[in-house]
Amino acid sequence: MSSDKNECDSKNECDSEKIEDVPPTALGWVARIVSVVLLLILVGSIILQIVQPMKDIEFDVTVVTEDIREQDGRYLIPVDITNTSTKTAREVTLELDTGSETSEVDLTMIGQQETITFVISAPQPVTSVDHAIISYEAP
Repeated sequence: MSSDKNECDSKNECDSEKIEDVPPTALGWVARIVSVVLLLILVGSIILQIVQPMKDIEFDVTVVTEDIREQDGRYLIPVDITNTSTKTAREVTLELDTGSETSEVDLTMIGQQETITFVISAPQPVTSVDHAIISYEAP
């Protein structure tokens, strides 16, 4: 029994001597490659957000003229509202002017470069709509 004690002072030392260097398996290599790719994507997106210039909240409003239809003597006019900034806007209130009437549009949230279609009503068909930003919250 004393000879065993001389060879290994503790059980952990004996176990550590038995560990062999085993080359990584195919699954190990796949896991490493996927990890490196995900890390590079994360670092790249952070660098892109740092380098990208900040653009204040701004909207582009366009009329979808091919989808205008008449109902009960009024025209339903679909309008595409696009947030062209690099920020998400919350609690947005826009005023849309068709020339003969103004409509107020409330949007809960619109992300950066996101487009939302909204339908307004007017007494006559229009090809363009002017807009004014009444209020919004930026994060």
